[in-house]
Amino acid sequence: IFIYCLYTNYVLYSGGVSKGLGYSGGNGTVTGKACPKGLYGTFCKECPLGTYKNVTGSSKSLCFPCPPGELPHRAIYINVRGGAAETPCPYRCMSDRYRMPHCYTALEELIYTFGGPWLFGLFLSGLLILLALVLSVARMKFVGTDELPGPAPTQQGSQIDHSFPFLESLNEVIETNRAEESHGHVHRMYFMGPNTFSEPWHLPHSPPEQITEIVYEDAFNRFVDEINTLAAYQWWEGSIYSILCILAYPVAWSWQQWRRRKKLQRLREFVRSEYDHSCLRSCRSRALYEGLKVTATPDLMLGYLDFFLGGDEKRPDLPPRLRQRFPMSLIFGGDGSYMTPFLLNSDSVLTSLMSQAVPSWIWHRLVAGLNAQLRLVHCGNLKVTFLPVINWLETHANPSLAENGIRVDLAWFQATALGYCQFGLLVYAVEGDAALTEPDGSPRIKTEQQTP
Repeated sequence: IFIYCLYTNYVLYSGGVSKGLGYSGGNGTVTGKACPKGLYGTFCKECPLGTYKNVTGSSKSLCFPCPPGELPHRAIYINVRGGAAETPCPYRCMSDRYRMPHCYTALEELIYTFGGPWLFGLFLSGLLILLALVLSVARMKFVGTDELPGPAPTQQGSQIDHSFPFLESLNEVIETNRAEESHGHVHRMYFMGPNTFSEPWHLPHSPPEQITEIVYEDAFNRFVDEINTLAAYQWWEGSIYSILCILAYPVAWSWQQWRRRKKLQRLREFVRSEYDHSCLRSCRSRALYEGLKVTATPDLMLGYLDFFLGGDEKRPDLPPRLRQRFPMSLIFGGDGSYMTPFLLNSDSVLTSLMSQAVPSWIWHRLVAGLNAQLRLVHCGNLKVTFLPVINWLETHANPSLAENGIRVDLAWFQATALGYCQFGLLVYAVEGDAALTEPDGSPRIKTEQQTP
């Protein structure tokens, strides 16, 4: 009984009050001393889960709640030996998929390494833009549009492909090479529109006067209807592009270029193998499928349809010489934006035609210099940024071309129904030096509206 009373007085009273038999100590502890940090109560237990104690003492009120902002979203508090004495309170992640100390996934750790979602998004967008520019430059430099896949000619001894309406007796005829094509070229008909999802390519009905002698008008109009139907995009293609424009524009631009490339490939396959060329008067062209050819500039914004002779027309005035084609329109590719600047694409056909009047080296230098000037033209301020191009034509291009009786002027061509306007050069013949200046002696700057 004496021992029990001594124990009771020791626990309940400070200083061990029991007729002088107690020992000095702290309030409410077995040992008579205050509980250390992290512990509380009579037997110095760990503070409850989610609390910590950073002072000595035995009272439960000294166990303070852990700051809620220090606990990650996917974490829970845990008990540790000796209790929680400091903040942050001990915790662990809910799953092994998350990593300490923030309980992030591997992707989240990468995002927050770059400063959070917004900064990571900006960094990723910049990286995608840089990658798109590099790939675009590489594609335009190393991969030409003429290298797009098309139906290959059947090799000698191989099985004849019956999937296309070729004449079997002519299925093994090798395609005409480019040099022969340039000699048989009659006319280049440009597609209207910028080849976008809202305004795809389309050809105008009624054949231009340059090809009325080699095509049937009714059949040509039916051919134009088929081409315009194939050139149109599906609604879902434009919807995906609109969504990607909001989320990541570089991805949207890549999507648009991919769909443009697919569209050009589809048009080329149709013209080269599926269409029976019934609009052409030449029997040989209809049989060999060589009278029509669809091509585009490297940026895939400007497309054109070339017409060639079949070889059986027996017309001495065909194909027309260069000066018989004047005035001749040369439309720029691109739209004056940073990704697709204006560009004069001089392919083998155009170079061969111009070489009839201008030495090839002069023409190549003119095209290179003009494209360098066109890269500075901005679609948002065409009136001002086109002035250096006009001045360059007057001071560099036309003096060299005048020696060969040719002049070029900047021109804008008939706008589409949605207001899209194409720009290019108008090439025509001049007589002597008088045509290079106005009556008052000032340089002549002419901008004309033509139908491509």
